[in-house]
Order: sequence, then C-alpha cells, then structure tokens
Amino acid sequence: MKKILLHILLIATVFSLSACGVFNQENPQVEQEEPQVTQEKDNGENKNEESITKEATGIYIGQIDSNAVEINIDNEPKAFVITEVEREINKLEENEDVRLKYIENEYGQLILKEIEIKK
Repeated sequence: MKKILLHILLIATVFSLSACGVFNQENPQVEQEEPQVTQEKDNGENKNEESITKEATGIYIGQIDSNAVEINIDNEPKAFVITEVEREINKLEENEDVRLKYIENEYGQLILKEIEIKK
C-alpha cells in the first residue's frame, strides 16, 4: 500500500512540475534577444556623450518614491529620475506647472537635469 501511495505521489509531483513549463509551438524559430552588455572604462570624459538634453513643460504630479517623480507632458504621465534636482523637487507642490530639462539614458530612463516652476 505504501508503494502505491509513493508512486501516486511521485506521478502527481512530476505532472505538477511539468505543468509549470511553457512550450510555444506556434513560433519555434522565434528567439528572444539577450541584451548585450558591454563594459567600457568610464573616465567621465564622454559621460552622456550621446544624450541630447530635451526641454519640456508639464504638470508636476508628485513623487513616486525617493528617486523618481511623475510629470504629465502632453497629457502623458512620465517618470523621471531625480538624483540631480532633489532640492528643487522638495519646493514643488502637486499639480503645479513646471518647465524642465531632461535626458534619456541608454536604458530608456528619463533623467531630470533641471526643473523650475513655470511662470
């Protein structure tokens, strides 16, 4: 009796573990690209060399966490990293019109460089 229960338990375990796997038969040739990681020496000379500073106006919605804020630009909410402008952010109130300068880094993150109240 114990052997039968052990076999049933073993079979149930195998089926439950095999159900966790996913096999895509529709497009077996489609492969996911792995992000290429390159390591470069950063001596500070060409930091943000390819980044273009963009200017915009929007509505400051509020702080997401200690590192990011949300600002509506053209009725689209966007998250910005605030490492360089923390003091200016603390002076803002929610739903305030702002003028800002930012860059987009190689990971698609928007980095806030300057922010001020729109007058």
